[in-house]
Amino acid sequence: MAGRISGRTSLRSSRPISSGFLAWDPGWTDSFEDRVRRTEGHWLWTGYIDRKDGYGRFKPHHNMRAELAHRVAYVRWIGPIPDDHVIDHRGHPFTLRRCVRPECLEAITHEENIRRGNSPAGRNARLTHCPKCGNEYNELNTVFRSSGERRCRICRQAAKRAARTASAPGSRSSPHQATDA
Repeated sequence: MAGRISGRTSLRSSRPISSGFLAWDPGWTDSFEDRVRRTEGHWLWTGYIDRKDGYGRFKPHHNMRAELAHRVAYVRWIGPIPDDHVIDHRGHPFTLRRCVRPECLEAITHEENIRRGNSPAGRNARLTHCPKCGNEYNELNTVFRSSGERRCRICRQAAKRAARTASAPGSRSSPHQATDA
């Protein structure tokens, strides 16, 4: 079978059980190359493009699962994808997710991929200073929550003081104070 990595196969398909490992099969060369249009800056995947996410898909054989074209390209021209890594398009805008040029692809950790992205998590991870008070995030000024979220120690202390003041006896916003009806 093309692309077989181990002797074991899944009961539902002929795809090898390999925890996501992808290996290049030389028998795929013509089929893959026919779907690549080389331009000066990028090699564009002309095969199937998923409308939901903009990534190209390559299905080497009818009984095999479709793979992300840029992952197949990485394995084809660069080598195996390291464990716990994803393939990132270096400096590409969203519209060029179909580029399969080896010079444009890089194996990075999922965490680094999040940091490079434009999601709220990525934008927050790139912050070097607290957006509320402007203090730098550093070892002394940063508190990490159990979820991994970071908080500015100065803003956190100010919020705790404000909460204590608001709930103090005699305070207007005290939940224990009787109200006139």
